[in-house]
Amino acid sequence: LHDLHVWTITSGIHAVSVHVVLAERVAPAVADVEVGRVAESVTEEFLIIHTITQIERGSRQSEEPTP
Repeated sequence: LHDLHVWTITSGIHAVSVHVVLAERVAPAVADVEVGRVAESVTEEFLIIHTITQIERGSRQSEEPTP
C-alpha cells in the first residue's frame, strides 16, 4: 500500500483512497478480491465505509515524491 489519503466528507463521514501494488501476473479476479479485502479492513479497523482503491501493477514507489 502507498499513497494513502484520508479526509472528512462531512461531520462523522470519512473517506480513504489508497494505491495497492500487485504483481504483474495477478489475475483480474484476484485483484478484485484484494480490493474487497482492503475495503473490509478499512471498515473494520477504522469504521470508514467510503474506500477508493487503485490497483497498480508492479511498484511505482520509486517514482513517488518523498516527503
